[in-house]
Amino acid sequence: MTKELFELLLSAPELIAFDNGEGDDGGGDDDSGTDGGEGNDGTNVSGNEDDGDQQNKGKTFTQKDVDEIVVKRNKKVKAQLEQMERNYQKLLKEQGMSAEMRAQLEKDLDDVRAQMMTKEEKLKAEKKRSEQEYQARLKLVEEERDAYRLRFESSTINRAISDAQQKFQGWDSDQFIALLGPKAEIIEELDSKGEKTGQLVPRIHWNVNKEDGTVEKVLLTPDEAVERMKEDVDKFGNMFRPNIATGVGGGTAPGTQSAMTGKIDQKRISDEEYFAMRKKDPGSFRRQVGLSR
Repeated sequence: MTKELFELLLSAPELIAFDNGEGDDGGGDDDSGTDGGEGNDGTNVSGNEDDGDQQNKGKTFTQKDVDEIVVKRNKKVKAQLEQMERNYQKLLKEQGMSAEMRAQLEKDLDDVRAQMMTKEEKLKAEKKRSEQEYQARLKLVEEERDAYRLRFESSTINRAISDAQQKFQGWDSDQFIALLGPKAEIIEELDSKGEKTGQLVPRIHWNVNKEDGTVEKVLLTPDEAVERMKEDVDKFGNMFRPNIATGVGGGTAPGTQSAMTGKIDQKRISDEEYFAMRKKDPGSFRRQVGLSR
């Protein structure tokens, strides 16, 4: 589509009127005589607008007349705008239009529609647009906030678990993070009186098996959680250096036979722990649980 055709389709219609109602020079074949002549009774029969001007001269328009003129004009303008709206809608359906041209058409279409609105409709549309812009900005801010919060929490938790792993001589920090990370969260620290200190700290949800067979859920620091893992030699003994035998002929390490051989007792680990270990290092995990390659 050429630029000239594009502009032609979007141009507003114009009315063309002639000052002379007949639309010509007044020359005709009637018998009224030439311009400026007089009839048999001496009256002016030239066809000029002098008579009409004399009749309309001094005419007073009533409010009703003015209202009718305004209504007709508004209808005319509205019809023109509606036609322009249809033209824009038709053009927007065209394929192969550049993104820049489409954006300009959509903006112009919005402008045309705005001209067709009443004052109340314009206020309502402006209010809706402002609310949409506000919600869009709010959503962006919330997404950025959540992203930074997630980064902070993740890095804080991972660092605390890694520090605890090194403190208690664990083998692989990534293995501890994979196991304890899903159980961790950032909470506000409480002092000895149970009051909030304003400090955000990592805590790990831990299940404690009680003597009566019930399970108690507690919150532990990463150090406390890793320390309990080290004490549970049958379940986590292979994850710590002192609990693994050095090899054939080497010195014995504390713990049960499963700990000394570096094996994992599948009956003593949860499903969550099982899948976390298997995902981290599938080959090593298969050997630790006694499966062949």
